[in-house]
Amino acid sequence: GEMITSPAVDENMASVATDFDGNFFFDYFTAEMSVKTKNGHVEKIKNVNKYDDLSGIVLYNSVWGEYSLGSTGNLIEVLVVNNTIKEIRKDKPAVKIPENGYVLAGLSDLTEFFDKIKVGEKLTLDIDITPEIDVENAIGGGTLLVEKGKKATITHSSPGRAPRSAFGIDKTADFAYFVTVDGRGASNSIGMTLDELTNYLLEIGVYNAINFE
Repeated sequence: GEMITSPAVDENMASVATDFDGNFFFDYFTAEMSVKTKNGHVEKIKNVNKYDDLSGIVLYNSVWGEYSLGSTGNLIEVLVVNNTIKEIRKDKPAVKIPENGYVLAGLSDLTEFFDKIKVGEKLTLDIDITPEIDVENAIGGGTLLVEKGKKATITHSSPGRAPRSAFGIDKTADFAYFVTVDGRGASNSIGMTLDELTNYLLEIGVYNAINFE
Protein backbone atom coordinates (compact mmCIF):
# COMPACT_ATOMS: atom_id res chain seq x y z
CA GLY A 1 0.00 0.00 0.00
CA GLU A 2 2.99 2.39 0.02
CA MET A 3 4.94 3.46 -3.06
CA ILE A 4 8.51 2.15 -3.08
CA THR A 5 9.39 3.55 -6.49
CA SER A 6 7.44 5.18 -9.32
CA PRO A 7 6.43 3.28 -12.49
CA ALA A 8 8.97 3.17 -15.34
CA VAL A 9 6.85 5.34 -17.62
CA ASP A 10 9.55 6.49 -20.07
CA GLU A 11 10.40 2.95 -21.16
CA ASN A 12 6.78 1.80 -21.70
CA MET A 13 7.18 -0.87 -19.04
CA ALA A 14 4.09 -2.58 -17.66
CA SER A 15 3.36 -3.66 -14.09
CA VAL A 16 1.30 -6.33 -12.38
CA ALA A 17 -0.54 -5.32 -9.22
CA THR A 18 -2.99 -6.68 -6.69
CA ASP A 19 -5.55 -4.74 -4.71
CA PHE A 20 -6.55 -5.44 -1.11
CA ASP A 21 -9.27 -7.82 -2.32
CA GLY A 22 -6.74 -9.99 -4.14
CA ASN A 23 -7.66 -8.92 -7.68
CA PHE A 24 -4.89 -8.84 -10.30
CA PHE A 25 -4.24 -5.94 -12.66
CA PHE A 26 -1.88 -6.13 -15.65
CA ASP A 27 -1.46 -2.63 -17.04
CA TYR A 28 0.78 0.28 -17.98
CA PHE A 29 0.66 2.40 -14.85
CA THR A 30 1.43 6.10 -15.07
CA ALA A 31 2.20 8.59 -12.33
CA GLU A 32 1.49 12.32 -12.29
CA MET A 33 3.70 13.65 -9.50
CA SER A 34 4.45 17.20 -8.44
CA VAL A 35 5.29 19.57 -5.61
CA LYS A 36 3.60 22.94 -5.20
CA THR A 37 5.21 25.94 -3.52
CA LYS A 38 3.46 28.44 -1.25
CA ASN A 39 3.16 30.94 -4.11
CA GLY A 40 1.46 28.37 -6.33
CA HIS A 41 4.37 27.25 -8.53
CA VAL A 42 3.95 23.59 -9.49
CA GLU A 43 7.06 21.57 -10.31
CA LYS A 44 6.80 18.13 -11.90
CA ILE A 45 8.51 15.25 -10.12
CA LYS A 46 10.19 13.04 -12.69
CA ASN A 47 10.68 9.91 -10.57
CA VAL A 48 10.56 8.55 -7.03
CA ASN A 49 13.46 6.50 -5.63
CA LYS A 50 15.16 5.73 -8.96
CA TYR A 51 18.67 6.01 -10.34
CA ASP A 52 18.27 8.90 -12.77
CA ASP A 53 20.16 11.45 -14.88
CA LEU A 54 18.47 14.09 -12.70
CA SER A 55 17.37 16.14 -15.70
CA GLY A 56 14.22 16.73 -13.66
CA ILE A 57 13.31 16.70 -9.98
CA VAL A 58 13.62 13.25 -8.36
CA LEU A 59 12.24 12.47 -4.91
CA TYR A 60 14.13 10.21 -2.50
CA ASN A 61 12.57 9.09 0.78
CA SER A 62 13.65 6.66 3.50
CA VAL A 63 12.69 3.69 1.32
CA TRP A 64 15.62 4.63 -0.96
CA GLY A 65 18.10 4.21 1.88
CA GLU A 66 19.55 5.96 4.89
CA TYR A 67 21.28 8.73 2.95
CA SER A 68 20.70 10.90 -0.10
CA LEU A 69 22.98 11.14 -3.15
CA GLY A 70 24.88 14.22 -1.96
CA SER A 71 24.87 17.64 -3.64
CA THR A 72 28.26 17.62 -5.33
CA GLY A 73 29.01 19.36 -8.62
CA ASN A 74 25.91 20.72 -10.34
CA LEU A 75 23.49 18.74 -8.18
CA ILE A 76 21.20 20.50 -5.70
CA GLU A 77 19.28 18.78 -2.92
CA VAL A 78 16.30 20.10 -0.98
CA LEU A 79 15.73 18.55 2.46
CA VAL A 80 12.02 18.50 3.35
CA VAL A 81 10.77 17.55 6.84
CA ASN A 82 7.06 17.51 7.69
CA ASN A 83 6.36 19.20 4.33
CA THR A 84 8.66 22.12 5.23
CA ILE A 85 11.95 22.97 3.50
CA LYS A 86 14.68 22.61 6.11
CA GLU A 87 17.73 23.05 3.89
CA ILE A 88 18.72 23.79 0.29
CA ARG A 89 21.99 21.95 -0.12
CA LYS A 90 24.81 22.82 -2.53
CA ASP A 91 28.25 21.19 -2.55
CA LYS A 92 27.50 19.15 0.54
CA PRO A 93 27.83 15.43 1.34
CA ALA A 94 24.90 13.05 1.48
CA VAL A 95 22.32 13.87 4.15
CA LYS A 96 20.30 11.44 6.25
CA ILE A 97 16.80 11.07 4.81
CA PRO A 98 14.18 11.62 7.52
CA GLU A 99 11.36 9.16 8.13
CA ASN A 100 8.92 12.08 8.13
CA GLY A 101 10.23 13.74 5.00
CA TYR A 102 12.16 13.39 1.78
CA VAL A 103 14.92 14.86 -0.37
CA LEU A 104 14.34 16.47 -3.77
CA ALA A 105 17.33 16.30 -6.11
CA GLY A 106 18.06 17.77 -9.54
CA LEU A 107 20.64 19.54 -11.67
CA SER A 108 20.68 23.27 -11.05
CA ASP A 109 20.89 24.29 -14.73
CA LEU A 110 17.91 22.16 -15.81
CA THR A 111 15.16 23.51 -13.59
CA GLU A 112 14.11 26.92 -12.24
CA PHE A 113 12.50 25.27 -9.22
CA PHE A 114 15.48 25.93 -6.97
CA ASP A 115 15.23 29.69 -7.61
CA LYS A 116 11.58 29.74 -6.54
CA ILE A 117 11.91 28.19 -3.07
CA LYS A 118 13.40 29.17 0.27
CA VAL A 119 14.09 27.55 3.63
CA GLY A 120 11.02 27.45 5.89
CA GLU A 121 8.58 27.31 3.00
CA LYS A 122 5.81 24.71 2.95
CA LEU A 123 5.56 22.31 0.00
CA THR A 124 2.52 20.32 -1.06
CA LEU A 125 3.28 16.89 -2.50
CA ASP A 126 0.81 15.37 -4.98
CA ILE A 127 1.08 11.85 -6.44
CA ASP A 128 -1.67 10.52 -8.73
CA ILE A 129 -1.36 6.95 -10.07
CA THR A 130 -3.37 5.73 -13.07
CA PRO A 131 -5.24 3.40 -13.28
CA GLU A 132 -6.80 4.38 -9.97
CA ILE A 133 -6.94 1.18 -7.96
CA ASP A 134 -6.28 0.55 -4.29
CA VAL A 135 -2.89 -1.11 -4.81
CA GLU A 136 -1.62 -3.41 -2.09
CA ASN A 137 1.43 -4.73 -3.95
CA ALA A 138 2.85 -4.12 -7.41
CA ILE A 139 5.95 -5.05 -9.35
CA GLY A 140 7.27 -3.57 -12.57
CA GLY A 141 8.21 -5.70 -15.54
CA GLY A 142 8.55 -5.31 -19.27
CA THR A 143 5.94 -5.47 -22.00
CA LEU A 144 2.60 -7.17 -21.56
CA LEU A 145 2.58 -10.44 -23.51
CA VAL A 146 -1.02 -11.59 -23.13
CA GLU A 147 -4.02 -9.36 -22.51
CA LYS A 148 -7.50 -10.84 -21.96
CA GLY A 149 -6.59 -14.06 -23.69
CA LYS A 150 -5.03 -12.46 -26.78
CA LYS A 151 -1.57 -11.40 -27.89
CA ALA A 152 -0.70 -8.02 -26.44
CA THR A 153 1.10 -5.27 -28.32
CA ILE A 154 4.85 -5.48 -27.65
CA THR A 155 5.93 -2.10 -26.27
CA HIS A 156 9.70 -2.46 -26.12
CA SER A 157 12.28 -4.22 -28.22
CA SER A 158 13.91 -7.42 -27.07
CA PRO A 159 14.77 -9.15 -30.33
CA GLY A 160 15.91 -12.68 -30.99
CA ARG A 161 15.84 -15.81 -28.88
CA ALA A 162 17.01 -15.33 -25.31
CA PRO A 163 16.40 -16.60 -21.78
CA ARG A 164 12.97 -15.35 -20.69
CA SER A 165 10.80 -15.14 -17.60
CA ALA A 166 7.14 -14.22 -17.37
CA PHE A 167 4.25 -14.16 -14.93
CA GLY A 168 0.61 -14.71 -15.74
CA ILE A 169 -2.78 -15.87 -14.51
CA ASP A 170 -5.62 -17.86 -16.02
CA LYS A 171 -9.02 -16.31 -16.81
CA THR A 172 -10.48 -17.10 -13.40
CA ALA A 173 -7.33 -15.96 -11.54
CA ASP A 174 -7.36 -19.32 -9.73
CA PHE A 175 -3.96 -20.29 -11.15
CA ALA A 176 -0.76 -18.28 -11.39
CA TYR A 177 2.01 -19.16 -13.83
CA PHE A 178 5.68 -18.42 -13.33
CA VAL A 179 7.39 -19.35 -16.59
CA THR A 180 11.15 -19.53 -17.11
CA VAL A 181 12.83 -20.26 -20.44
CA ASP A 182 16.46 -21.32 -20.37
CA GLY A 183 18.85 -20.13 -23.08
CA ARG A 184 22.40 -19.51 -24.22
CA GLY A 185 23.36 -22.95 -23.01
CA ALA A 186 23.63 -26.22 -24.87
CA SER A 187 22.14 -26.69 -28.32
CA ASN A 188 18.77 -27.64 -26.80
CA SER A 189 18.69 -24.47 -24.68
CA ILE A 190 18.33 -21.61 -27.15
CA GLY A 191 15.69 -19.44 -25.48
CA MET A 192 12.58 -17.95 -27.07
CA THR A 193 11.54 -14.82 -28.89
CA LEU A 194 8.84 -12.74 -27.22
CA ASP A 195 6.38 -13.96 -29.84
CA GLU A 196 7.26 -17.59 -29.14
CA LEU A 197 6.89 -17.01 -25.42
CA THR A 198 3.50 -15.37 -25.97
CA ASN A 199 2.31 -18.32 -28.04
CA TYR A 200 3.46 -20.75 -25.35
CA LEU A 201 1.63 -18.82 -22.64
CA LEU A 202 -1.57 -18.89 -24.68
CA GLU A 203 -1.16 -22.64 -25.24
CA ILE A 204 -1.05 -23.37 -21.51
CA GLY A 205 -4.12 -21.23 -20.79
CA VAL A 206 -2.70 -17.91 -19.63
CA TYR A 207 -5.21 -15.05 -19.87
CA ASN A 208 -3.02 -12.12 -18.79
CA ALA A 209 0.78 -12.09 -18.67
CA ILE A 210 3.78 -9.80 -18.33
CA ASN A 211 7.34 -10.29 -19.47
CA PHE A 212 9.97 -9.89 -16.76
CA GLU A 213 13.24 -10.54 -18.59
